[in-house]
Amino acid sequence: MIGCCRKLGSTGPSCGSRQQLCRGRVVGVVRVTAVVDSEVGGRRAIAIKRALQEDDPNTAREFSLFVSARGDTIFTQSWTSVSVKIRGLVVLMHGLNEHSGRYSDFAKKLNANGFKVYGMDWIGHGGSDGLHGYVHSLDDAVDDLKSFLDKVLSENPGLPCFCFGHSTGAAIVLKAVMDPKTIPSFCCATSPSHLIFAADVPT
Repeated sequence: MIGCCRKLGSTGPSCGSRQQLCRGRVVGVVRVTAVVDSEVGGRRAIAIKRALQEDDPNTAREFSLFVSARGDTIFTQSWTSVSVKIRGLVVLMHGLNEHSGRYSDFAKKLNANGFKVYGMDWIGHGGSDGLHGYVHSLDDAVDDLKSFLDKVLSENPGLPCFCFGHSTGAAIVLKAVMDPKTIPSFCCATSPSHLIFAADVPT
């Protein structure tokens, strides 16, 4: 991966072919690839702007991008309390036609109770690649979540990790944790919107 970042307001030269703005620390991790589709680029710019404009003095909000095994760029973000000791992690998965930023208030409530929160915009949603609102296969989102969980756990060794998903996000979480190699400490699924057990549980 290639990361590039500059301080907000800086006029220095760009690194690579793409530049991210941040508040004095590296918060954007970008793999520089082909030209981004204009619709995706617009959605990603809005997602990044929302993350950078966070003005809650109790929360540090950051974003990053990673590239999936399929070559798609996936937008993620995190919320961390600036004063409460972290005692666990929560990974959020939004529902269909949502994005992780919609859960910002919920993330801050979790921050106040000692949880660092991560959110991922799954394929076709928010700041991630893909046709808006379209997912070729739910398995693509499941694979991306598993990759993201590996990244989160490697960055936070020793902390318990909880997965929370709503609607289609809940179905993605449930399908991901059916893989014995995916081991969060606990998962919470609200209103899962897809029947997944009949096809996936051996009889």
